Amino acid sequence: MKHLLAVLSVLAITACGGGVGAANVAACNSLVSKLKCGTAAAPLSTSTCDGYANTTCDFSAYFRCIEGAYVCTNNMYDTSKLAMAGSCTVPTCR
Repeated sequence: MKHLLAVLSVLAITACGGGVGAANVAACNSLVSKLKCGTAAAPLSTSTCDGYANTTCDFSAYFRCIEGAYVCTNNMYDTSKLAMAGSCTVPTCR
């Protein structure tokens, strides 16, 4: 699942080059801070978030959806919730 999120993030960044990125970077960093779960590795890092600096569309709904998929239970991600990550819609930038 960690790799799926990374691939989705790269696709989203690639698809949307140039503009309102500061808000997207902030939203991504906020998500990263909420993904801490015991010793489980977070699927994103703040360095990944920097890639959203040049995007032209709003990723906030996408980040909220991803956040809902990463529920920490007993210091581990709840695998029943992780399946939701694949249903999160990456914005289409025009």
